Amino acid sequence: MKDSQTFHIISVGQCSADNANITRALSRFVDCRVEYVESFAELVHACRTCVPQLVLVNRILDSDGSNGIEIIDRMKSDQSLRTIPVMLVSNLVDAQDAAVNAGALRGFGKSELNQPVMETLVRAALGC
Repeated sequence: MKDSQTFHIISVGQCSADNANITRALSRFVDCRVEYVESFAELVHACRTCVPQLVLVNRILDSDGSNGIEIIDRMKSDQSLRTIPVMLVSNLVDAQDAAVNAGALRGFGKSELNQPVMETLVRAALGC
């Protein structure tokens, strides 16, 4: 069942196919607007325009191959971004552990896009 609120979610560093798959999966259980950005600078700009309820960061950014954990570290070090819930998109347990250690919520992998665990994690992050 979908909630009545429309959530603003920013997806950082996914390729266009993965971003479309993530958007489709999210749309199954929440009304959302997913905004795609490629870098930390674009994330900061997007957050100034409209603060998201959740940020999803790819483990390895598609645009330049940089590490998504660095994006999470920078978010948590930035006064204006640190309170925004963030999750790593990765199937790797070690990467999820590193993201949590950096201040992220436990995320999900692309193999979990249509699994109940993804819905549970995202709903919890969104507070619904």
